[in-house]
Amino acid sequence: MIYLLALVAGFAGAVAGWTVAFVVAAALMGGSGVDRAMLAFWGFGLLGGIIGFVLGLVAAWLISRRYARKPIRLGRLALVVVGIVVGLNVLAAVVSGLSNLKEFLNIGGPDPGIVFEIRLPAGQQLPADKDAVIVLMRIGAQEKPAWIDKERIREEDGRAFVGGVAILTDRDPDTALILVLPNEPRRIFKLTLSRWVLPSREFGPWQRADAIEPPAGGDTTELRYYIN
Repeated sequence: MIYLLALVAGFAGAVAGWTVAFVVAAALMGGSGVDRAMLAFWGFGLLGGIIGFVLGLVAAWLISRRYARKPIRLGRLALVVVGIVVGLNVLAAVVSGLSNLKEFLNIGGPDPGIVFEIRLPAGQQLPADKDAVIVLMRIGAQEKPAWIDKERIREEDGRAFVGGVAILTDRDPDTALILVLPNEPRRIFKLTLSRWVLPSREFGPWQRADAIEPPAGGDTTELRYYIN
């Protein structure tokens, strides 16, 4: 019975050690790619599994020595070993969950990008020179140019579209995207962003410009975006 419990504790320790080592190594290495994942899993993960297996056996052996002359307490020994097994696996699950949460909330990761599309009013043409199309990212008092994807400057159903990506370098209540076209007023779209920027792959709803400088009535320019 004692050997069986020791074997169970060893395998549980191996699973927990492998999982913890893999998750921690993947988080510390950062980046992406098959090579990094394989190194984290088969390199650091395997090492962690071996260490966990040995620690599981040692823990079971130490506990069995304590109760070796008290066979009446074998049930308590079983409960202790099972507790160690459960604890190690809970620890592995917590570490894995925290790593996934860190990735989901982009904690410590690169600055997120705001993928956007701007739709001009029906009948309005874009300038022939695509370099003349400018979109600015305003964060507080600073304005920086966004990257314009010239492949996404197009016309559909009689309306012109502009697409690109703006890098969100800071969290500020006054965050906006600004469309700047030659001889046209500036269209300002305020962005509603939470403290924790959650990634998505789907565009949100279209929204009208919150301000036009100088003011111009009847403008139906619209923006939609998502956080990448």
